[in-house]
Amino acid sequence: MEKRTCLTLIIGALLLLCSSLFLGPRPAHAADLKLRVAVLPIANLTPVYVSKKNGYFQNEGLDVDLTFAGGGAELLPSLIAGKLHIGYTAWVSAILARARGYDLMIIAGHANSPSSPPEGAALLAAKDSSIQTWKDLKGKRIATNNLQSVNWLTIAVPLRRHGVSIKDVTLTELPFPLMNDALVNGRIDAITQVEPFTTILLSSGKARVIGYPFVETLPRLPIAGWVASGKWISSNPEAVEKFVRAFRRGVEFMNNNKEEGLKLLIEFSKLNPTIARKVRLDIFDAAINLELMQKQADLMFEHGMMDKKLDVSQMTYKTAK
Repeated sequence: MEKRTCLTLIIGALLLLCSSLFLGPRPAHAADLKLRVAVLPIANLTPVYVSKKNGYFQNEGLDVDLTFAGGGAELLPSLIAGKLHIGYTAWVSAILARARGYDLMIIAGHANSPSSPPEGAALLAAKDSSIQTWKDLKGKRIATNNLQSVNWLTIAVPLRRHGVSIKDVTLTELPFPLMNDALVNGRIDAITQVEPFTTILLSSGKARVIGYPFVETLPRLPIAGWVASGKWISSNPEAVEKFVRAFRRGVEFMNNNKEEGLKLLIEFSKLNPTIARKVRLDIFDAAINLELMQKQADLMFEHGMMDKKLDVSQMTYKTAK
């Protein structure tokens, strides 16, 4: 009897070993699923911080590592290469990457401009500058966080409407945190800034608003959101759904709990509470407005950013709808 028992145990162990060799390792427990997510150091990213801080990701079995990047366009290569799983980027950058053949999919919305000014994204000039209107930008130096980005498009569209070509200005890449100093010290004539840096600069009294590029380009402009590679999504559909579900809770929290949301914004952005109360956040929505997204893509084509039109519905994953 003892020999049979030992033989049974040995056979069971061999079967278990063969199973692991041929079927591969058992899937990791949900709590072990670690995601590398790229974000930007701007106030509008507070909802994803809320999802992490309030345990929404953890409740879904996700361990989310938030990594800061200088701009959405620069993180896309890392996303395609598999060094990152999910990234926050302006839709212009995502659409442009897709048009160039990169396997990029939209998994969730995030930020949209309001239907009318004012808004947090602003074109700013020094207080004593001679620049008063869009027309005065001809021949001037303008800072943007990334070239061929949403800031490029939202400069090009209003400029054309005011009779100035994008070729008539000089665009310089600068990270958002460095723009204010460059403007105040005269190295740049104008900047396309976002929150919280817009409010910080305006509160100093050293700059003024020339215009609101996003609203002037397209009211309720879909600005930015979350993307991942199609290959990664096809291998990890459950992880995508969990991430988006947890992120939606962060959006809902920010939209429905203004005071608590403000506290977490201060914690995330390290802003002075007085400044934080003045910050104008974008409109948060985890769903995508495909009609407005398509209008933005068509504007990109009209302004020479793409050789042919792109159907954005083909790059929109089900979790973004």
